[in-house]
Amino acid sequence: MRDTTKSVLGASWAMSLFSVKQLMNIVNSGESQDGDTADAFDAATQATGKEFNDDMIHSLFAVGDDLQREIIDLIGSSLTVQALNPAKLMELPILKRSTDTLRSFVPGTNSAVLVKELKNKFGVFNLVKQVPITMDLSDEPPFKPLSELISRALALEEYPRLWVIEGLGHYHGDTFYMDGVVPRKILCGEEYQNIPAPALTMLHAGIGMAFAQHLMMTVNHLSPVSEIREILKEYIHLCHDNSQPGYEGCALESLGLISRHGQFYGETSPTQMVQIVSDELAKIDIDAYGYFWHGVGRATYFLPINFLPGYGSISHACDMIRSTAPDDLALCNAISGLSWGVTMVNIRDPEIMAHWISLQGEFLSSNDGLANGFMSGLIMRQDTTPNAPFIEEYYNHDPKGGVQALWKTMVKDPGDLAMARIYPALVKHKRFGEIFRYQSLDRLVDGLKSE
Repeated sequence: MRDTTKSVLGASWAMSLFSVKQLMNIVNSGESQDGDTADAFDAATQATGKEFNDDMIHSLFAVGDDLQREIIDLIGSSLTVQALNPAKLMELPILKRSTDTLRSFVPGTNSAVLVKELKNKFGVFNLVKQVPITMDLSDEPPFKPLSELISRALALEEYPRLWVIEGLGHYHGDTFYMDGVVPRKILCGEEYQNIPAPALTMLHAGIGMAFAQHLMMTVNHLSPVSEIREILKEYIHLCHDNSQPGYEGCALESLGLISRHGQFYGETSPTQMVQIVSDELAKIDIDAYGYFWHGVGRATYFLPINFLPGYGSISHACDMIRSTAPDDLALCNAISGLSWGVTMVNIRDPEIMAHWISLQGEFLSSNDGLANGFMSGLIMRQDTTPNAPFIEEYYNHDPKGGVQALWKTMVKDPGDLAMARIYPALVKHKRFGEIFRYQSLDRLVDGLKSE
């Protein structure tokens, strides 16, 4: 019953953003599937959502749909015997979420941190959107040489440099599809051997985004699983075939980032698509499975619903991950990916990470995904913007609010380890793809030294 309600509301929201007439045309033409009520509305929603060519409209749909579905879950989980006990009333999920949201608007330190985080996220979002304009990228041949674009990107200020390079990687991958050419050796061919090292990680992440976006546009959550499986195999092949040795993981992780963001490929049920992809990757490539869930975690931080002031906090993104990750490997990777995103976006504002720890310290203490993602993000920053002042300042931050001990365990000590031991080993062995998934980086280095 709950799934049917979600599907009906999802279809209604899509209809209100598109139009009743368009939806009826789709239904009357037979594009909606036969089956139970939930499937019928689900098919109508997907067909309508495919018509959302504007990023803003698709983002509005994603926010509204996520809110409707989450509210239904909150109401459902609140309709228990506990609801009849006045002493337990404020512990009900729907009231707790409402209280947390309202609390964020109360003037004070916490609200200032949330406002700063929101500004940082919007800043990165706008920065990425403006890459084609900033870098004067052509959308048709002839395309400017990648080497020229990289040189210009590396000359930018330290903070935006990483995001621009990722955008260039995405663009570079797209140019082959624009030319109607299957990407082959597009970062590992002879002409790419002199790419500056600081650009390699995010260039690979960018081409992974291009591969994932173009392939995922050919399927959706209603497609036969066999078709989705073949798409995943092709994606894995493209990442390995086009990456420099040791950087494959940078590209592989982007599948999770794209899959979780439906607006990248016209998917109206990205959560369902994530589960389908997850199930298939678990069968065909367990390494790709880990990278995928790391990307899902990173993507969750940037979901449209998590841009809503108050409601869309880091802790809310964490809760979303905990409710969808199917096992411990997926959970650890996704929390690591979330921590990676939080670190990268807010590298100049360590109090934002400290605030997250203050809210969910108990859970985060039982899962070292935060520390792992932070280390990876720090290493990424050091590799892309060597010795930028905000790197060391971040993990040497002295937090307030009684989280000093947790900060030392989750941030300060891992930061020291990352800079003194992990990063030099990854530079020596050129294995930066390894930081795009959850694993013991300390053991990784031990293994590299024995090679």
